[in-house]
Amino acid sequence: MRAPRRCCRPGCKNPAVATLTYVYSDSTAVVGPLATVAEPHSWDLCEVHASRITAPKGWELVRHEGGFGSATPDEDDLTALAEAVREAGLPSRSDGPVRGRTEFTPVAPPNAPPPRTGRRGHLRVLPDPTN
Repeated sequence: MRAPRRCCRPGCKNPAVATLTYVYSDSTAVVGPLATVAEPHSWDLCEVHASRITAPKGWELVRHEGGFGSATPDEDDLTALAEAVREAGLPSRSDGPVRGRTEFTPVAPPNAPPPRTGRRGHLRVLPDPTN
């Protein structure tokens, strides 16, 4: 398991809960929720530093409203995720008996258009949501 990301401020060993990004074209600094992956041109901050950071002179600071969540998922979140994965892998009851099958094979409904997403083995690539 990966170690949690730490605040980038020198001497701070607190876990990161927010990400600071500069939009140079708009002279704007944005402090938002922790990014899902560490980016080379953004900075991870702990809750204390995220709430105290200021923008350079002449720049606008956009700050996420509300508190920042914990960077590490708790045990309940992990349990719920594991249950969802288990349920997704089970054949539905409307599929009928599965005698003679050695592995689960998804069956497309009749007259269904081919999926527009890429597929590799048991993983699917989903398009970004439109909202």
